[in-house]
Amino acid sequence: MNERGERNSSVDVEAASSSSEFDSVIFYSSFIDKVRYYTQTGLTDIPLTSNGEEVVRALGKRIAGPGKILDPSHLKHAFVSPRTRARKTFELLFESCPTGTPQYSLEDGVREWDYGVAEGKVTKDIKAKLGQDWDIWTKGCPEGESPQEMTDRCDAMIKKIVDLTS
Repeated sequence: MNERGERNSSVDVEAASSSSEFDSVIFYSSFIDKVRYYTQTGLTDIPLTSNGEEVVRALGKRIAGPGKILDPSHLKHAFVSPRTRARKTFELLFESCPTGTPQYSLEDGVREWDYGVAEGKVTKDIKAKLGQDWDIWTKGCPEGESPQEMTDRCDAMIKKIVDLTS
């Protein structure tokens, strides 16, 4: 979290290729208000903060455009989480790009974890309810996703990317 109480996920850009010409890119969101919206926010559709929007715009001017790391002419496809915060991050990142936004699709496979009963709660409250040994990576979330379900979803996305780039 930053000094404003926002979760600082910055703009997480994962490329399916290590070359300067990416085949696929997965976009996640910028700053969201974690004080107002608690900690575990997977399916809750919360907006970016105005600061988050400013950060993405500034980043986009530096990294998105012809001859830059995210050159739309070199991106075969982008997968964007259907959450408003992720879509807005993607749009703002390419907002000042003279060649426009690269081809993309909203993809449920790259959405955030389904926290189930833990949605909108802070970790200490989740542990009070589910046990002090609760850990999302090993226990998952009741009424949400299990670690195996998350693994299966990630594996399906990897297959989709491999199929797209083959």
